[in-house]
Amino acid sequence: MKIYKWQDVPEERLNSLASRQMIHSATMSVIRRRLSKGAVTQPHQHADDQISMIECGKVRFVVAGEECILTGGGALEIAPNAPHSVEALEDSVVIDVFSTPHS
Repeated sequence: MKIYKWQDVPEERLNSLASRQMIHSATMSVIRRRLSKGAVTQPHQHADDQISMIECGKVRFVVAGEECILTGGGALEIAPNAPHSVEALEDSVVIDVFSTPHS
């Protein structure tokens, strides 16, 4: 058994509006993202399942051409190979769970 505290997981700055913390096991990844208002993840897709959970804030997702806005406490499943993008409408914290390890 391995125990983690987010406060102890290194935070990687991706750009001026986004950072991430990552926990990996042999078969999955959990990524905690801090997104400042205006942060955008360009459209992309991947072969694994993804569940995104909004810890706090307000985030717009566009998944396979369908838009939804989630706030703290909301969650979204993204199917394998579904094109998707993300925009932080407020300062937000998003936790993504992937069915395979990510780097």
